[in-house]
Amino acid sequence: MSFLALDVIKKETPFIQKFYTKTLGEIRYDKTKGRLPPKGTILNCIVKCSALHGCHCVRVNVETNECNTFLSTVDDPNSERNQSVLEKYVYFTNNGDREGNGVNLAIGKKVTQSSTYNQFQASKAIDNDSRTESKTSGGKTKRKGTLPWLQIDMKEDHVITGVMLLSSDVDSLHDFEIRVGNRQINKRDKDSHFTDNPVCFGYDGNHFLQKSEPRVVKCEPCPLMGKYVTIQIVNNCTDCVNPGDNFINLAELEIYGYIPK
Repeated sequence: MSFLALDVIKKETPFIQKFYTKTLGEIRYDKTKGRLPPKGTILNCIVKCSALHGCHCVRVNVETNECNTFLSTVDDPNSERNQSVLEKYVYFTNNGDREGNGVNLAIGKKVTQSSTYNQFQASKAIDNDSRTESKTSGGKTKRKGTLPWLQIDMKEDHVITGVMLLSSDVDSLHDFEIRVGNRQINKRDKDSHFTDNPVCFGYDGNHFLQKSEPRVVKCEPCPLMGKYVTIQIVNNCTDCVNPGDNFINLAELEIYGYIPK
C-alpha cells in the first residue's frame, strides 16, 4: 500500500468529504455487522480509483462490499436505471475542480438545434441573458420536429456534473433526456431518438419546469465525460395544451463540470 493510502486511511471521513461526494445510495447500519459498507471498504475503493487515470466515480455494494470503479473514457456508470439494483450500491464521485464548481461552461460554446422557430435561434439558450429564448419548431409545422433536440459542442472533453434549465413555457420540457458523450448529432439525423451517448439525466412526465424558475439537475449516479451535451424530447406530451406539438423552448441553459486532468 502506498504512503498516500496509509495517510488517507488515518483521515478516513475528512478525505472522503474533501475529495469525493456521495451522489446516490444510503449507508446502512446493521445490529450485528455495524456500518454497511464499512468506512474502510469505501476508502479502499476510493484510493483504488484515485490511482487509476480517468477514474471519476466508484460504487460499493452494500451487501457484498464489492468495489466498482468507473473510467470516464470507457465506462457508462449511469446505464443501470433499475431502482432495485441501484439501491444495492452507494456511489461516490470525484469532486474534480472544486474551484470551478458553479461556473457556467456553456458560455461561448457552439450550440445547434433540430429546427428553429422564427427568430428563436439556438444561441439564445446559452447567451447568459434570460430575456432571450431559443425554440425549436413544433411537430405540427411544415418542418416536423417530433423529437426535437438541442446540442452544445464543448470543444473538448469535459466531465459534466450537472445542467441548469430555465424556460418561460411550462410545456416545453417533458419526457426528455440529457445525454453526454462523443456522438455528435446533426440535422441530417432528422427525428431519431439518439441513444449512443450515456444518459446524464432523464425525466418521464410533463411540466418539468415552472415558468421562469431555474432548475438544476445532476448527472447521477455519476458525472459523465464527453464533448457533446444534448437535451432531447423522447416521447409525446400526454396533457400539454397541444399534445403532439413537441418543442424545446429555453431561456437559458447552463452546464457545470470541469476539464479532466
